[in-house]
Amino acid sequence: MAADGPTGLQSAVDDPPEVILLDIGLPGMDGWQVLEGLRTESLTARIPVLLLTGHADQCSSADARRRGAAAFMTKPFQPEALRRQVLGLLPDASVELPTEVA
Repeated sequence: MAADGPTGLQSAVDDPPEVILLDIGLPGMDGWQVLEGLRTESLTARIPVLLLTGHADQCSSADARRRGAAAFMTKPFQPEALRRQVLGLLPDASVELPTEVA
């Protein structure tokens, strides 16, 4: 978890996760810039990214995929829908995520 774009990008490079949830509206670097940085880094280029936005009118699922996102969701979203999306992006689909969301 990171509070801004540059920190999130560096964190992903330092300790690559299995999947990344990325908000478009981030301080420092927006989500599009972070996504571009993730795709140009060899350590993060293949990590699936789920792009989240509260501004669906400014981008679309097709645009997000064209830019390198594996999935796209608009906010607000249902926790179960997010859970299903993340499970679908994990390399090992047998991984169980908690059913309760804090």
